[in-house]
Amino acid sequence: MLRIALCDDDPAQRLHMAQMLRKYLCRRPEAAGEVSAFASGQELLDSIEAGGKDYDLYIMDALMPGLTGTDLGVRLRELGGSGAIIYLVSAREHTLEAYKSHALGYLLKPVDQDTLSRKLDYAIGTLQQKLSACVPVKTRGGMCCLSLAGLLYVEMRNRVLRYHRTDGSVAESLTLRTSFQKAAEPLLEDGRFFRCGTSLAVNLHHVSGLDADGLKLENGDTVPLPRGMLGEARRRWSSYWRGDPLADKALCVKCGGQT
Repeated sequence: MLRIALCDDDPAQRLHMAQMLRKYLCRRPEAAGEVSAFASGQELLDSIEAGGKDYDLYIMDALMPGLTGTDLGVRLRELGGSGAIIYLVSAREHTLEAYKSHALGYLLKPVDQDTLSRKLDYAIGTLQQKLSACVPVKTRGGMCCLSLAGLLYVEMRNRVLRYHRTDGSVAESLTLRTSFQKAAEPLLEDGRFFRCGTSLAVNLHHVSGLDADGLKLENGDTVPLPRGMLGEARRRWSSYWRGDPLADKALCVKCGGQT
């Protein structure tokens, strides 16, 4: 199910956006989901902490009093939130602030149904493309197809590729007679994966932060970075989140929700 969080301190704007979002979802059975609306950034954060779940898509007013939408976006990323962020802005000069939290983009107020629908079409279309992507791997048990969305990182040890998955399991290839660059080519051609060592590639979608110690993964692990690669890692991570829409979730229709 596509979980959408709407956050706006203006009651009329919040109700209008919620109605348009639910109208979109009801008109597109294949784009199923639910909408939850919040009057402040703190209310949204409290909901996430209480429920322990990230949303797939955040639509937030960029200039709310107190905790602004852009500050909220940064806070969500610090907490490990990987959902796409779309800001509601009243002037184009505010759009640069959106990229501090690696937002998908912005919607200029007042938002109409057609404009909102196009933005959601893009987000959902990209999600579906990512969900279908997989990599074939020859293992001792036979050929298997691993979902790219379900991979945390891939490393080569003793000529064997080890695919670390989000469910905690590790799939191992047969012994290879080629380089890591060649063996991992299907992954490296996908924008989610960043090669951060001679025999290691990380799925940027599952990176919740980074510092001098390395890339922080959403499962709590840290992948160390070679000396001098921190700047490039920051650039790639930021670039990825500016273009990536949603987390890996299944979809179904639910037109109810909180207003």
